Amino acid sequence: MKDNRGFTLIEVIATLVIIGIVAVFAGFGIMEGMTAYFTGKENIAAMQKAQLTLARFKSEIATMDRILSSGGDSLRFTSYRDDPPQKTYEVSKSGQAINLSVDGSSHTLMDSAGAGSLFTYYNSNGSAGWTTGNGFQNLKYVEITVGVKKKDLSGSSAQTIQFTTVAVPRNNGASNAPLPK
Repeated sequence: MKDNRGFTLIEVIATLVIIGIVAVFAGFGIMEGMTAYFTGKENIAAMQKAQLTLARFKSEIATMDRILSSGGDSLRFTSYRDDPPQKTYEVSKSGQAINLSVDGSSHTLMDSAGAGSLFTYYNSNGSAGWTTGNGFQNLKYVEITVGVKKKDLSGSSAQTIQFTTVAVPRNNGASNAPLPK
């Protein structure tokens, strides 16, 4: 009579091959999941920076009392937001970085900004194209747009998402109560 206990060598090898194939596919699945998680985490962090940057600019522009210079990617102004003395603020975009300087002390608010103009200035009649020559009292509002480069799963920047808000200066003597629609 034969003793039939245990596995044959063929059965053990076949089992190991099947386990190896399953482990390879599970490893690929885990790596894809981790890549998606980290890409999503980076995108969320960049979008939060954009939202915080917009909120900061909106707050600073609301309290400015004089514009020293303005451009699509820069704005220099003064404000009495804090107790006197008056402070000079400068917002500038250089490459992918958006910086805020307060009395010469510079801070990077965002380091992954997309292409496009940062500021659009509107006249008291609601038309775009306000300049410092028009007078601060004729500035109705400033539209602020920040682009964020969204990454895809391969890690490259797939598209730019635009975040936009409107800031209305309160200290220019104009009646700017309603925001634009």
